[in-house]
Amino acid sequence: MCMNRNALKIIAVATMLIDHIGLFFFDNLIWLRLVGRIAFPLFAFFIAEGMRYTKNRKKYTLTMLLFAVVSQIPYMFLFGYFNLNVLFTFLYAILVIYVAEINKPAIGKVEKTFMLIILGLIIVLLGYLGVIDYGVLGVALVLVFYFIRKPMFRYLAGALVLLLMVVEDLLLYGVSALSFVQVASLLAIALLFFYNGEKGRVNLKYFFYVFYPSHLYLIWLISLFV
Repeated sequence: MCMNRNALKIIAVATMLIDHIGLFFFDNLIWLRLVGRIAFPLFAFFIAEGMRYTKNRKKYTLTMLLFAVVSQIPYMFLFGYFNLNVLFTFLYAILVIYVAEINKPAIGKVEKTFMLIILGLIIVLLGYLGVIDYGVLGVALVLVFYFIRKPMFRYLAGALVLLLMVVEDLLLYGVSALSFVQVASLLAIALLFFYNGEKGRVNLKYFFYVFYPSHLYLIWLISLFV
């Protein structure tokens, strides 16, 4: 059984929606959160794929920024005023990739290293202040998927980052059922083994961009009346 990009992205969108329905309306049904853990690794993988294959990185990045800003309004009301939504997490990862791949003669190795260190410190600070969604490890997952080219090693490294997320949850929240929910994210790695590298017949590129803020606005509106 093989799956193209559209099929995996639809799974990511569906599981994200299930996760948020569980989070905001049925917090006693932990299985909804378990299903929802599949979404983030799949999206992180395709952000890395997008940076690898896009013909226009500037347009790709600006599109991400636009939808991140649009999504931030409902996200603040749902998750907290000082948090940034997951599209900003992906933007941080994209920025790291940009800096890591700067090859202009005017920028020397020292300057490039300094930029990467400063950027890394900012990500660590924001991550552990709880500002960016999925924190430092969320950014790291995109970077692993991007910089490790061989699929087997890429997926194994991705699984390691996801296991570190489980450890992080255990350290932060102690031993509980919710602390182990993140283990279900490894199912996303299993799904990636069936990815055939094809796009799919229908171009759903902007559907996925539009869906994220749209479902946040809808959940926010529903939560006002429930």
